[in-house]
Amino acid sequence: MQTVQTATTTEGVRARHMKNFLRCVEAQEPSKRDVILGGIPTEDMALIRESSTLAWLPMTINARATEVAWNALGRGGREMFFLRLGVADFDSTLLNTLLSSAVRLFGVDPGRILRWTPRAWTQIYRDATRIEVEVTSDASLRMRFEGLPRCLARAEGWMDSVPATMVALFNVTGRRGAASVEERDVAARSMVLGFRWENVG
Repeated sequence: MQTVQTATTTEGVRARHMKNFLRCVEAQEPSKRDVILGGIPTEDMALIRESSTLAWLPMTINARATEVAWNALGRGGREMFFLRLGVADFDSTLLNTLLSSAVRLFGVDPGRILRWTPRAWTQIYRDATRIEVEVTSDASLRMRFEGLPRCLARAEGWMDSVPATMVALFNVTGRRGAASVEERDVAARSMVLGFRWENVG
């Protein structure tokens, strides 16, 4: 079992992630795109568009935008949207170097790469989240997040969006896989994600 404490400075979300988010929104069909863009506060949109990619934005921007998209897209559409967001993050400078390093070290084993989640987390979020990874079999693991920022812990759509985004990793490994929220506790600001994938060993 591996436990990692992430950064403890002022909470924030990387602007690159939110810019990738907006690009995914703009790629939606017009009716869905307009609903999502119309639901994001004007001041949030301005901060996302005008900030440099490496800037840290208020965490509440991520919570609000994710809730709007999750509620607007409905079942099926939301999963595809956040999968595309995960692919965009992995392909961008935000995570590409880290992912390439993990693949060089571990090959395309999903379990070993997923154990690098705490490192990836700190590239997107600046907060005091503690991440514990527990391998449960050759083709599954559980990931516990504790001490989540309050605005994220209160956002049910945001919690559900995390595994929907992280399944993009299975595209990299070439394995079929799935992820879901297995436990959530708003008061404790925690959640547990379960990951399962095709075992080809």
